[in-house]
Amino acid sequence: MVTFSVCGASGRDRAVALLDEEFIASRGRSVSLATRFAAAFGEPEARLIVAREDARIVAATLLRPFNWLTEQATRRGAMIGMVWVQRERRRGGLGSALMSEAARLLRKHAEFGVLWTAQPAFYLGLGWMAADCGVLGRMHGDGDSAPMTAGEFDALVPQIHAAREAQADERIERTIACYRSLPPPAASSDALFEAGAYAVVGRLEGTAYVNEIGGEVAGYPQLEQALRRGYRDIVLNLKRGSAAHLWFESRPGIAWSAQSLAMWLPGSRALDPDGPAHWYIPFLDRI
Repeated sequence: MVTFSVCGASGRDRAVALLDEEFIASRGRSVSLATRFAAAFGEPEARLIVAREDARIVAATLLRPFNWLTEQATRRGAMIGMVWVQRERRRGGLGSALMSEAARLLRKHAEFGVLWTAQPAFYLGLGWMAADCGVLGRMHGDGDSAPMTAGEFDALVPQIHAAREAQADERIERTIACYRSLPPPAASSDALFEAGAYAVVGRLEGTAYVNEIGGEVAGYPQLEQALRRGYRDIVLNLKRGSAAHLWFESRPGIAWSAQSLAMWLPGSRALDPDGPAHWYIPFLDRI
């Protein structure tokens, strides 16, 4: 018999080890998910949901509540990430049961949910809706700078955080600790701050995965120069129609593609279907 529960401290390490095996080790990556997403795992309201059969963990996912800030109000959201089902138990309904339990908990804590997936058909069948306004830009640089030290990165974070908080965009409420998140496939974090503009970068050798760009548009030319000087290849993760997207879209030599990964779920109150059409959660905030 399969039972679902929120994983306590005693079972957390085993659950994280199983998630690491699936999403980190099997893909040739390093750095545990618990380290990559320390802020998310450490939040008091985060829920590591597990399914057990005969005391063995056979499925797991992380539920992270968050505050969504707008000019008019603060709304309560929750994101689901790291959905894992034991390989031999897949295609037997366990994944759907896990997501049903996650959705039940989500509706207790939030007005809406969000996740990112390359398998939208599965989630559409469970009541989720697809809406993604993200774009990827790919450009080449001519540099290969040394990775930042943790101290160098942390020294820039207060300036970056202040620049972000000065913007009026709809956004997730963020703490300083959130800037240390390291979405795969990056192996370390860099940060750039040029003339009031900033970029938070996940680095994998000579490739920069730009997880967020913001701040003063007047500083974007210097920011672009710094990116091109520092890396051989640059991947820009941006919101379609944002100030950063519009500026970089005007630059030559950048190949663009639309994203189609975001899925949304109504919670305790009706979710305006037009909302997700323009909501964007940066890679830095995702799990």
